Amino acid sequence: MIIEDLTIKGADWGIRNKEINSLELTNVKVTDNYGSGVVFENNVENVIIKKSKFLDNGDFGIYFNKNSNAANVTVKNTNVNQNGHIGFSCQGSIAALEITGGSFNNNKGGETEISYGETKNYYGFGIELANSNGIIKNITAKKNGTNGPDIVEGEYGQEGGAGIVVRGNSNITIENATLEENMNGLWIEDPDSVAYWGGDFTGSLIIKDSTIRNNEEFGAMNPTKITVDATKNYWGTASKTEIEAMILGSIDYNPWYKDEEKTTLITAGDPDGIGGEWEFPDGGTSTSTPSATLSSELTVNATTSSIVLPAGTVITRADGENFGLDDITSEEVEEGALAGFEDWRVVEGSLQFGIPAVGLKFDPAITIKIFVGTDLNGQTLNIMRSVSGSDGWTSEGIANPTCVVANGYCEFQTTLASYFATTSGSAPASSGSFAMGGSFSGSTSSLLIMEETVKTTETGETSATITWTTSYPSTSQVIYSQWNQEHAFDWAKANYGYAYSTAENTEKSSYHSVTITGLNPGTTYYFRTVSRGSLAISQEYAFTTRTVAGESTEMQFLPFSEIEGQVLGEETEASEFESAETVAEATFTAEEQETPEEAEEEAKNNTAWWIWLIIALVAAAGFVLWTSRKK
Repeated sequence: MIIEDLTIKGADWGIRNKEINSLELTNVKVTDNYGSGVVFENNVENVIIKKSKFLDNGDFGIYFNKNSNAANVTVKNTNVNQNGHIGFSCQGSIAALEITGGSFNNNKGGETEISYGETKNYYGFGIELANSNGIIKNITAKKNGTNGPDIVEGEYGQEGGAGIVVRGNSNITIENATLEENMNGLWIEDPDSVAYWGGDFTGSLIIKDSTIRNNEEFGAMNPTKITVDATKNYWGTASKTEIEAMILGSIDYNPWYKDEEKTTLITAGDPDGIGGEWEFPDGGTSTSTPSATLSSELTVNATTSSIVLPAGTVITRADGENFGLDDITSEEVEEGALAGFEDWRVVEGSLQFGIPAVGLKFDPAITIKIFVGTDLNGQTLNIMRSVSGSDGWTSEGIANPTCVVANGYCEFQTTLASYFATTSGSAPASSGSFAMGGSFSGSTSSLLIMEETVKTTETGETSATITWTTSYPSTSQVIYSQWNQEHAFDWAKANYGYAYSTAENTEKSSYHSVTITGLNPGTTYYFRTVSRGSLAISQEYAFTTRTVAGESTEMQFLPFSEIEGQVLGEETEASEFESAETVAEATFTAEEQETPEEAEEEAKNNTAWWIWLIIALVAAAGFVLWTSRKK
């Protein structure tokens, strides 16, 4: 039977089918009927309902009762709203169901007159399905069940109702639906009451690309033994914690959309791994992605150590390949499990964070705190990292590769991973800790400072500019001491044993220029240049600031131990300074640098010259006195 362009209003039932095997309704309006809009009480082969409206009926909008088993049911672009009990209900079975488009709203439940003079407090549902198989897509189910009764444990019923409820042996897929402002968004029948529907729920339910938000009790509720696949939906929030408060029972919601437009997915990291909430580019997943972006700040604990990743952190693989977020691990490492250090270096604490044997990059830098023990409080440790933990130790990627231990922790920032070690110990002279001259490269990746390029290009009364070049782009810093301050190189001390340090310029370059300010006029300073890609420290050099114009300069006699290691320019004109004995501004080139032996020999010669001059003056004075007495 086909019914088109018809309005049915004010009857006991709009349409009550007991015999017809096939029914097609198009552009039919069934409204304000005492009972249901359309009722199927028999088995049917085909039912098609298109572009129709079932509104304000006392009980159901569309109803297949428990005696009705349907082979094929199609409902398209049909609005089933404001009915007293349920919008669309199947309490029998439907072998193949398709509901596409339309609305199932405001089926509120509450006190409903089910026969003359008899009322019942009904639950309200937008769509109710028992023992049905099929798909629901592009529909809305809003404000259903809001007038229904509260649940009584052990009795048939739900907390007021739901946008969609699924029962019995049903296999349903829901796509691009909106479930909002209902008592519950999605409901799988409670096992305590499913005996009416044929036993425990044994089917499957998938909901995806849908919006589930602002429901009064739960967004999704599943007290059954199955797991509902509710991945890739928008829950009205990007917060994992808030979503978890909206669900009850076994609901798999991960990943989820962070926005209503459903353009960006967030994935919760493996709780046994890194954890957190992550966004992936198109095609990326937690098991294989070119990048992962952290949605909110994350703290990863590794026994006594910790790693803090700021919101917005982007993780990529150093070689540009895909990586698995779930493969990232963190653990404190036994010092004996690491290898590849110099013999003199002592590992005080270590940590693995990242993917072992895989280089990872972090932007912006992450903060790592490695526990080394309170007995090291106040000590300065060096920080190194390695991809493998067995070789290739470097400070590249570490913002400042030293730390001062506080409360038992060494804290630093890094943009690269994955093994980290905090170390102490002093290198022997052959490794770069020099009493005079010499340079150090602290990494097998061999960043080199080109010693012949180290120059003092400008010297003022209170400032000096140092320039140098390195073998590849790296950071810039100068450590320095006044001539009468300690300047013996020492790994274990702050500023490597020097009194002062400039702030590190972390912008990497192969050409470096650092200006030191706040110096004293007419004073000699010793310095070394420091660059970090891997760590490299130059040999020691010296410069002397200019004197203040108009002031005399007291001659500085430096002990030979202080002169050792200075590299002075050969061309020094006394006319440029108030005193010829003031150490000249240094112009450092490989050809002009004096050896320490030459400097000492020159100093000895100068001393001998002064002694002979004094002897000559004394002799001359004696001769003059003797002559005057003789006269």
